[in-house]
Amino acid sequence: DQDRTAPNNEIRYRIKERDTNESYVNVDPKSGLLTVEKNLRLLANKKISNLPFQLNIEAADDGTPKRSSETLVSIDVEPVETITTILTRMPSTSDAMFSNNKLQFSQRNYFTSISESIRSPHLLLVLPVLNKSANERFTTCSIISGDYGGIFSISTNSEGNCDLRMHALLDRETVDSYQLNVSVKTEQQVDHAIVHVTVLDTYDNGPKFIYNNDEYNGYFAALSTDASSFAFLTTVQTKNVGLKNNSVIVYSLDSFSMDSKYFMVDLSGKIQTKMSASQMMKDSQKNYFNFRVIACDSSYTVKKLCSKAEIFVNIISNSNRFILSVLNTEPHHLIIAKREIAKILREFTGPCKLLLLESIEGRTNIKKQKHVDMRWYAINPTTKRSCEFDEYSKLFDNSTIRMVAEKLKQRLIIGEIRINLKNVFSENALFLTNFKTVSAAIIVLAVAITVGALLGICVICLYYMRHRVKRHSKHEYPNINQIPKFDAIFLPNPPTGNTHDMLYESQMLEMPMGEENSMLKPVGKINGISAAAYGSNSYDLDLKQSYQNYAQNALSDKKIFVEEKMFSVSERSGLHPQKNKYIGF
Repeated sequence: DQDRTAPNNEIRYRIKERDTNESYVNVDPKSGLLTVEKNLRLLANKKISNLPFQLNIEAADDGTPKRSSETLVSIDVEPVETITTILTRMPSTSDAMFSNNKLQFSQRNYFTSISESIRSPHLLLVLPVLNKSANERFTTCSIISGDYGGIFSISTNSEGNCDLRMHALLDRETVDSYQLNVSVKTEQQVDHAIVHVTVLDTYDNGPKFIYNNDEYNGYFAALSTDASSFAFLTTVQTKNVGLKNNSVIVYSLDSFSMDSKYFMVDLSGKIQTKMSASQMMKDSQKNYFNFRVIACDSSYTVKKLCSKAEIFVNIISNSNRFILSVLNTEPHHLIIAKREIAKILREFTGPCKLLLLESIEGRTNIKKQKHVDMRWYAINPTTKRSCEFDEYSKLFDNSTIRMVAEKLKQRLIIGEIRINLKNVFSENALFLTNFKTVSAAIIVLAVAITVGALLGICVICLYYMRHRVKRHSKHEYPNINQIPKFDAIFLPNPPTGNTHDMLYESQMLEMPMGEENSMLKPVGKINGISAAAYGSNSYDLDLKQSYQNYAQNALSDKKIFVEEKMFSVSERSGLHPQKNKYIGF
């Protein structure tokens, strides 16, 4: 390509019109080198085995718009018995016109290849010389430039042609191709040519795994707790140190890995689960798995070169996730910038240095602003385990969010860094994002406990008072206020004789008395004989005397109400109401 700047001068090669013949040959996209992809002995039973077949090769640049050219490559498949030791090519009609008497090479450019496993010295190529001198002693061949490390040498053979030899070991990992500027000259004439030498890989290195985890080796994947069977985990990728002529890479799981029974891998390196996450946790009694994947090349050869890679799988929930919300952007922009974002976020995640993006989702908030939520989870590279968000709580501080927004302001507008509180609540997980929230929650909890304690004390006091009142309540006595009060009746003339039928008004007085007071006692004794022993005559005297005493007391203002007397006697005696008897006077 005549363009001087990239990407316009970067050439890519490919085979167009892919068919059966093309499957046996591969072209390197960068160098354009054609190599055998399959064993050519498979062509033995096909008609094209002894006929040349053609490939349509396209070369295109990376400019906009792309420019391309095409050419046909004819390949002759020779029988196994044919052995070619000298690689030569006769001039074609497309080469420059040759002079009949001018010393020159048969063509301007020569192409050849050699395996790095070839031992030296080795005859690599014979460069035919035209119009050479009859005496080869006057013809000299030499390498002018391009022989890095002195690997090659060139000399004149007995026929006057130039023999290109290799006399040192080749190492494709050091130099994979050479461009030698050679010359042939006599005393009066000189000519130049370019020899392109490609060093082929000898398959001494197995496939090399490509990791996207910065400096951390191994593949890290996460599986949600509600993941179903055949859930996708990750895709492993490999590359060869040499060219793409090491056959198709074949992937498999290491059967000696105990956890490999829960997973499977296909030919493209895609890893999936065999069962759901809940079944895996139930069967293994754990939420962390580790197994190895094997990649082998040269599947059709006897000797296989293989490499292994570790796979670490964590089953995560919302307690392991956090969300970075970005405003006014598109999801595909964030996919490009995810490595830069992770590099800044890991400064605030402590030992959980490996941040992996789980998903990207576009949303619209309450203010009808469009934003994109990036769902992340963190891995501790030392333990290979997923971290819960409280292990890197510093990331959710307001000061940290401002620092992250400041560092990314040239590319992104950071809205917030948060956890999915709604989902965490539904799982009965921790919902506190920083220490301020923890303090507030502790205060609320203390107030709730205090209020509950006060209510409990009030209930206890209420039941206690009711018990005391019930135990010390007063017994019901007759209500003296319901008994009507009567004034004393005075008779102006005392009765004469035995007047038992005189008219008077009386009232019944009821007073509680104990059993010991319910017995009638004599009011006095006369000569040791009780007044009860007197006959009827003594009754009249007593009645008369009692009436006189009553009349005299009634004339004085010293009235004692019967009900007050009754109440006074009842209190002093302390009689139990069940043991009292009422006596009428």
